[in-house]
Amino acid sequence: MRAPFQWNASVLARLGSLPRKARALLGLATLAATLGAVTAIAQTTPPLTGIAATAHNLSKTGKADRNVKAESETQVCVFCHTPHNASTTIAGPLWNRSSSAGSYTRYTSASMDADSIANGFSADPGGSSVLCLSCHDGMVAIGSVLNLKGKAVTISMTDKNGAALTYMPDGDGQLSGFTRNLQQDLSNDHPISVTYDDALAAADGEMTRLTTTDPKQRDLAGNNIIGIRSSTYKPLLPLEATGSSGAGQVQCATCHDPHLEAQKFLRTNRFQVEEAGNRAFDKDKDQICLACHPKLGNSWAESAHAKKVVADEYYIDTAASRRGFPGTPQVWQVGCLNCHDTHTAQGSRRLLREGVNATPSNNAADSFRKLSAAVAASALDTVSAVENTCYQCHTGLGTKIIGSNATSIVPNIEYEFNSRSYRMPIKTEEQTGGTTTENHNIRNANFVECRKNLGGTAEDEPTTTSHLTAAQKTACNGTVGSKDKRHVECTDCHNPHRVRRSPFFYGTSSDTGDGLERTHKVAGTTANKGADGNVASGVLRGTWGVEPVYTTALGNTWPQKPDRYEVKYGDPTSSTFTRSQPYLTREYQLCFKCHSDYSNPTAAVDFPSLGNTGGGTASGTNGVQRYTNVAAEFGSVKFNTANPDIPGTTTDQGETTNAGKACGDPAGTGSDCAPTPSPPGGTNNHRSWHPVMYPTGRDKDERGSASWSNIKAPFSTNVGRQTMYCSDCHGDPGAWAVTTGKAAGVVQGPHGSNKPFLLKGDWSLPLATGPGSYTGQSPSSPGVCGNCHQPTSSVSGFAGATEASHGWSGKDGVPCTYCHVAVPHGWKNKAFLVNTACVGPESGITQTYTNGCASMGGQVNAPPYYRNALLRINAWRVSGAWAETACGDGTGKTWMTETCQEGW
Repeated sequence: MRAPFQWNASVLARLGSLPRKARALLGLATLAATLGAVTAIAQTTPPLTGIAATAHNLSKTGKADRNVKAESETQVCVFCHTPHNASTTIAGPLWNRSSSAGSYTRYTSASMDADSIANGFSADPGGSSVLCLSCHDGMVAIGSVLNLKGKAVTISMTDKNGAALTYMPDGDGQLSGFTRNLQQDLSNDHPISVTYDDALAAADGEMTRLTTTDPKQRDLAGNNIIGIRSSTYKPLLPLEATGSSGAGQVQCATCHDPHLEAQKFLRTNRFQVEEAGNRAFDKDKDQICLACHPKLGNSWAESAHAKKVVADEYYIDTAASRRGFPGTPQVWQVGCLNCHDTHTAQGSRRLLREGVNATPSNNAADSFRKLSAAVAASALDTVSAVENTCYQCHTGLGTKIIGSNATSIVPNIEYEFNSRSYRMPIKTEEQTGGTTTENHNIRNANFVECRKNLGGTAEDEPTTTSHLTAAQKTACNGTVGSKDKRHVECTDCHNPHRVRRSPFFYGTSSDTGDGLERTHKVAGTTANKGADGNVASGVLRGTWGVEPVYTTALGNTWPQKPDRYEVKYGDPTSSTFTRSQPYLTREYQLCFKCHSDYSNPTAAVDFPSLGNTGGGTASGTNGVQRYTNVAAEFGSVKFNTANPDIPGTTTDQGETTNAGKACGDPAGTGSDCAPTPSPPGGTNNHRSWHPVMYPTGRDKDERGSASWSNIKAPFSTNVGRQTMYCSDCHGDPGAWAVTTGKAAGVVQGPHGSNKPFLLKGDWSLPLATGPGSYTGQSPSSPGVCGNCHQPTSSVSGFAGATEASHGWSGKDGVPCTYCHVAVPHGWKNKAFLVNTACVGPESGITQTYTNGCASMGGQVNAPPYYRNALLRINAWRVSGAWAETACGDGTGKTWMTETCQEGW
């Protein structure tokens, strides 16, 4: 394997010192031999001119290794130009070729703003693009010219092996992404004949802004980067006045100069020469893509895909050679070209490399999903599959296109989606209904989508928000999405232009310190008293989600649906992580956009059924038939309305004062004693929730003792104040380490799991959560609750701590759902306790009996919350004051007899 590619300043200096005439005459092969492979990438000096040394010298005199060359013709310019009898139909410079005069399939995308701007996109190519396509659409013979020695002829052409050649060759195949025979399907090629003006740049939000007054269509900063040429204005990337009323448009010659001796005939660098930074485009340092698409400048430069200290993995030989990358460049140098190719495989969307549903090529190390003629007949092999672009690097060592440096650990995400028993439905074929079209479709640079693309909803997009343009809202309204086509893409959760390797979204990408955590800080930081425990991590930076908003007073209904949702989107503009920010600041905001009634039917009975997609948990597991409204379950809580982000004395659940005194005790005065409203069962009861959206506010004193230790580390610190993540419970079971939280070097996030519901442990009937699940067991042991909880008889919350049966040692083989709800996101009762004494008021479902137990009224099944429930509570008690007389018929646990349920 070659050593990782490094730039050589002395080589660049030598190249720049050559006289211009010498540079013009010196061939590329000679340069490569003299100066090394670096000259094929770095162009910090003006690119060499001299067509004789380029692949566009189709004459017999050109380089021997060209794919196309004349059999005997020695003239160089005649293949494109003639001084006499030039084309009268093509407005080119003395053009010596005919156009194919055909129609073209243009590039299109729901996120392309040019489609919504008047006259922004010409129906067919114009300007220099027509000239280029007269060869590159494969419709006119390469050697066909209008005038050679006074007459129209077809010059005899051959390939590099001497075989006769008529049309532009396919290269590696028309569908491979490496062809230069584009044919007339340009849907997988960078858009051309599109007007680039300030209206477009403003609508996109991540493009170089242009002037809005005369002279128009020049870069706003006056850096002579892009604009319409004039006698006094010579931009690096020229627009052509081929649009409506002479508007400047992007054409092939905007980026390519067919006479330049440069890689891909590009007018400036194909690769990043120096690390990207928070600066204006620098033609000597930055790759050409950033001239028009700076991607918010520092936001891209700081991303894990562009920052040198993080993106230091290098391309292996075969992958670099396959992609035409000289040497073995590092990921930060390749930049945009890691994921995009301006002429990519047909079927791929948004110019993504390998973004099709085909299988990899035979060369495992290459990992290129090449569409051959044999597989192209299959519809599933020719449709977009965004994840395959990401899998180039985020895969196993055998197929990864990059090698890792000492500090580099690129997670194998492909394994999570392809090899786990349960997984998010990322594959197109995992959608139900037999569709071969990706269900999701981003609308803008913030990757926001229509609500109907996320599931099924009868509601139009909100008219009072600005996350979509007026045209996008109109396109998103009307038809209802299908709840039976739930589907995910990598870009639903991650914005690859903004992701950072940091535990918080506002952190700096790094490979040391916090950068090693890469996901999030379990339980939050001590400095913020744990209130930042659900703050979005660096990998979620700049994605979008929703925040539930409750304007109606909290009632006794369960679950209480939010009154509306605020869409959180955009790249963060500060390190402020309060929920009021317009951008996404919380992990749960990301999850709720799918796991709520924001993107699902309003009625719970109309939510999608479990198991309706490939890789999902089967319907009926643990008694659950359908997905639930998780946002409503977590959100029906009482919290500090003055400042819900920072826990304080008004955020607890109203059972005792923060001094640990019972409500009503003269020594325990305080305004936090009364639950609002009072749940069923009296004032000592309160709602409960895992602290995902908000902390519980219940510190150790309120739980009965300062030595209370029923929760394991890392959640044993900042008790009552810390919050947690959805991904603390959901994801690969190996991603969790008891006492320390997430395991270093293991894929984090809910991509896949070998446990139902994507959990990091079992939560299914009949679950035996015996003591072995909670004392020194590995994370893969049964019982997801045991990752964090360790109740013991000595601190069980009972008066005098004498009720030994309430320690785990007394419950070996007994499912948690006998006493606790089956879906423990949030609940109307404290501690997620079920109560068969008032099933109706709590769940809204009439009590159902599965057997006849006269002493207790029978087991109860009221899914998704009650599942074989046994517990009856006749008097709610504060923590530390429970007694057997509070349960059953008041005589203790005798009402829980074996005639009702074996195993107690």
